Amino acid sequence: HGNLEDADMIVVFDFGEDPLASKYGSDKNPLKDVNFYLASRAAEFYQTQGLPVFAQHESAKYLRDYFAIAAIELSGSDEVGEHLDTQEIATRLKVLCRNQNNPLVVAQAFHMARVDSILLGAGFDTVVSGDMPRVFDPESNQFWTKYKTLWALVGAVAVGRDVQRGSY
Repeated sequence: HGNLEDADMIVVFDFGEDPLASKYGSDKNPLKDVNFYLASRAAEFYQTQGLPVFAQHESAKYLRDYFAIAAIELSGSDEVGEHLDTQEIATRLKVLCRNQNNPLVVAQAFHMARVDSILLGAGFDTVVSGDMPRVFDPESNQFWTKYKTLWALVGAVAVGRDVQRGSY
């Protein structure tokens, strides 16, 4: 939903964390690494739209290292290795983007509905492309992003938590 021409930034949400991501070469197979694929989709949008890019840690690294795009990284303090969840990313984005309100959202297809709902709840007018990856990463450090069945279970719990937070 939303119109691509209304977007004023690109926001990439990681899906899981791959412990070997920093060791991959440029020949990394995007069908096996969802965050590399998400970074490549963001790079395509960047090439056609020329918008500023905000991305979580792994996608930001791929954008810098393989696509030469200086993404603004949305993560916690490097000293403590803090990983921000979807709600925390939306909050951080709202602070950073006072003059931008229409993110073109790049996220794994099954994660997209939750990401979109949280961003809408934070006051953003999102632009969502239907062409997002539906793959999972069996090498992820986060078990719920390894397989669809695990995602369904944990996703339901996450939505419940989001409802309690008032994100939905």
